[in-house]
Amino acid sequence: MNAPRTPSSRRGLRRTLGLVALGGVIVVTAWSATDRLAERFSPDAARATPPPAVTTIPAQPTGVTLYSPAYRGSIATHHETTISARITARVLESPLNAGDRVEADGLLVRMDRDETRLEVEQRQATDQRLDGERATAQRNLDRQQGLFSRNLIPESELDDARQRVATLEAQVRENQSALELARTRREYTTERAPFTAQVRRTHVRPGDLAVSGQPLIDLVGFDDLHAILRVPERDTLLLEPGLDVELTIPALDHSVTTRLDRIHPTLDTGRRSGSFETRLPEAPEALRPGMAVQARVVLEHLDAAIRVPAHAVWGDADAQWVYRLEDGHAERREVVTRSLPNGERAILEGINAGDRIIVTPDRRVRDGMPVHDVDDTP
Repeated sequence: MNAPRTPSSRRGLRRTLGLVALGGVIVVTAWSATDRLAERFSPDAARATPPPAVTTIPAQPTGVTLYSPAYRGSIATHHETTISARITARVLESPLNAGDRVEADGLLVRMDRDETRLEVEQRQATDQRLDGERATAQRNLDRQQGLFSRNLIPESELDDARQRVATLEAQVRENQSALELARTRREYTTERAPFTAQVRRTHVRPGDLAVSGQPLIDLVGFDDLHAILRVPERDTLLLEPGLDVELTIPALDHSVTTRLDRIHPTLDTGRRSGSFETRLPEAPEALRPGMAVQARVVLEHLDAAIRVPAHAVWGDADAQWVYRLEDGHAERREVVTRSLPNGERAILEGINAGDRIIVTPDRRVRDGMPVHDVDDTP
């Protein structure tokens, strides 16, 4: 039988196991430190570090269209007006409501014309009376001239007869002007649409007293709809009439290509923005003034440009460049580029067709550095 272990023997065993474990930790730590030092100071280990892995794309010149940023605006019309009363009269008829369509020369408002009718009749009667008095005065003048030629009356009576004819002729002309004015006022009792339009708002109903200068009805025409787009002031120098405009009307899911017609000459002082206008020659039937629109302007079309991701182009204050792959090394090539939408750039100069352009945004890449093209991995 084995003798039972005493407390002193158990303590000795635990001490031995602890020393063995501590020795193992020291050995592992020393081996790891030795390995790291060898990697840092050994030339062979440095040469064994693999080159940066990069992705490349082939340079393929294609046609590229350069667009402006997207602009926002709304549909407007040049045919928008408020018809106001031109006389004071009672409204007899106002047949239209908001949203109704009215053709050119269609009835808008009809007012009481009794007062103007009586005024016309009064002026006509006055005209007849004055015509009769003038004719009588003219016959009297003719007699006075005959008597004066025979020295039967003094010259003063002849002058009075002449003055009477002249006065009546002036009164006739004055009354004729008043008669024309009365006829015009009579026409003012009926208001008609100056163009084909839709009613935006009516201000009077039958029975109302329309006062001269008071709005009667608001009209909006649809024959000359156009879009007005807001533009940051820095972009106004890029635009000119005649450029193509790609216009989208989100509410109608409708897109159309039109042309920039004119650039408004002044800026909005509050927003510091300009605006331009483009007509819609074939507007959708559901299009209405005030609808939101989006547009971008075609600034230029390049026949041969190389599209690359924007992060493939490096630059500083003096130059822009890309890296191309040449015999397993990165070669820096200065380039001329233009911005494109969707995070791309167009290379115009500095790269030849077929060159492989490094597009990996790795800041470790330098001119002449060995690199590994992952696309060449078998």
